[in-house]
Amino acid sequence: MTPPPQPAAGRPGPVSYPGQARPSGGTAITAAVLALVKFLIGGYFFARGLSNARFSNLSTWVSFSLQIPMLLLLLVGAIFVFARVKAGAILLLTGAALSLLTVGVIAALTGGTSLNYGRLLAYAPLTGALNLLSPVLTVLVLVLAVLPSTRRYLAAARQPAYPGPPVPYGYPPSQGYGPPPHPGQHPPQQW
Repeated sequence: MTPPPQPAAGRPGPVSYPGQARPSGGTAITAAVLALVKFLIGGYFFARGLSNARFSNLSTWVSFSLQIPMLLLLLVGAIFVFARVKAGAILLLTGAALSLLTVGVIAALTGGTSLNYGRLLAYAPLTGALNLLSPVLTVLVLVLAVLPSTRRYLAAARQPAYPGPPVPYGYPPSQGYGPPPHPGQHPPQQW
């Protein structure tokens, strides 16, 4: 068996052991960035809806009551993913699912008029484009949060990069600091 590759002399660098490649954070970071974009779009629509809202109809109440937790879940989930906390992927997944539920419930309550993107694009191009982009971002966040590479990346945050120095052959691993006690000598008691 050959020893693992070492960095060139005078050049510090990580040593890669076969089969121990660190997982890439591409899917997790992409999911977090897309969730932040979705949060900004949702926050724009939420603020705009608050200024124009007529709280006399049921669809407005349902929309606002579903958007608040959805926006919070996406924001906190993205922050957790950036911090490499495993719960971040679950929060992103929950926030994206709640976003899709919101679109479905509002479409059912309004008789499908909320999904008339063609008319909205002609009337207000920016709002229509953001309305069209929002479900696409939601599906992308949902898919990226579920991928195994996202879970591996977040789980690798708790594992050390290198397991530590190997224990020499014939010696038991040390239980603390300092050399092991000599045979027949009792270790000091700790109070």
